[in-house]
Amino acid sequence: MKFISLTVILFLLLGISAVKEDLPPTAAAVYCNARFEYCFTYDANVFNKVPPDTYANGITIADSTGTLFLECYASSNPYQLTVADVLEENLQYLMRNEPSGPKTIKEFKDETSYRISFETEETFFSQEMILEKFYYKVLTIRLPLRKRALFRQITASSHFVERETIVSR
Repeated sequence: MKFISLTVILFLLLGISAVKEDLPPTAAAVYCNARFEYCFTYDANVFNKVPPDTYANGITIADSTGTLFLECYASSNPYQLTVADVLEENLQYLMRNEPSGPKTIKEFKDETSYRISFETEETFFSQEMILEKFYYKVLTIRLPLRKRALFRQITASSHFVERETIVSR
């Protein structure tokens, strides 16, 4: 009986430690977009595949495994889209490769911004949008559902920052 109990305890301890996944220590990095004059911070220890910003509107940064993504872009707003319009447009875009559709959507929106998070069968999404006078900027975090536990660590270092804060350093 002691052998079985010890085996069960050992299995549980090993199983729990195998499930817990931590990110490496944070190495703050900043991406700034000169065309739309916005910046966001991210953890360069996690998001380390940084391609060039070819069209000067945004960037998609991945981790070394190509499974965690941080996507940020801005777009002109000549038609004066509302927060609800941009939210609907972006949800359609995010769902293009997700035939199962979103399971749960948590949403916050006001006159000038929204934050949503939802999951599909295999993916967890979080998105923040800020509506400026002539454009809007969007920051999306996309990761496999099995790695959702990393979300808090990722969002702690990935967010929009005021450009003046970066320039004045």
